[in-house]
Amino acid sequence: IDSAAVAALAAAALGPEQVHTVALPSRFSSDHSKSDAQVLAERLRVRFSTMEIETIHHAFEETLRPVFAGRAPGVAEENIQARIRGNLLMALSNKFGHLLLTTGNKSELATGYGTLYGDMSGGLAPISDVPKTMVYELAQHINERAMAAGAAEGPSGPARFEASLDAGLERRAIKNRPEGRFFMCSRCGSVIGPLTTPVSMKSSTAELTVRYERCMLG
Repeated sequence: IDSAAVAALAAAALGPEQVHTVALPSRFSSDHSKSDAQVLAERLRVRFSTMEIETIHHAFEETLRPVFAGRAPGVAEENIQARIRGNLLMALSNKFGHLLLTTGNKSELATGYGTLYGDMSGGLAPISDVPKTMVYELAQHINERAMAAGAAEGPSGPARFEASLDAGLERRAIKNRPEGRFFMCSRCGSVIGPLTTPVSMKSSTAELTVRYERCMLG
């Protein structure tokens, strides 16, 4: 969902003709993940390419086999795929002058849940200040705005939902949570809540921003 949200934001901000999406499947990739990626690209009307990494992955495994002999498979083997993808995407970036977008969210970056030189590769991280819980809210918001604009098949360009993103995401309440209402800090993107003391349920958004002055950004 992180990659899908970033692709939609990029298409809205830059125009679909300026966005190039790439699928890099391996033997571990499910059929639906590959088909979903292509459907998303078609609905966004962005360029879509597929680069199989299985041959490269196999070459890595064979090269490392004598060095790894006697050791059980683990994190090192798991991270090889991500680093192959990072290398290929950076090669495209260097060759064509593209800016590679990193799709990691704030929750992953804060906890170090990512692969160095792998899925953390890139020059810009559009959702790095968006917690994982809010990525789902963001995706739902994009879908709702696109459908409201008469684009049931998905956004076809920046005019579809650009204005609604600007208006709807600023300090947007997170709904459907079991305890009270949640808000996002307008400075650091952290989730505030559930709203308990010293912040009352009657506090306005402006008051919340003031009362949450001592956030992650100081």
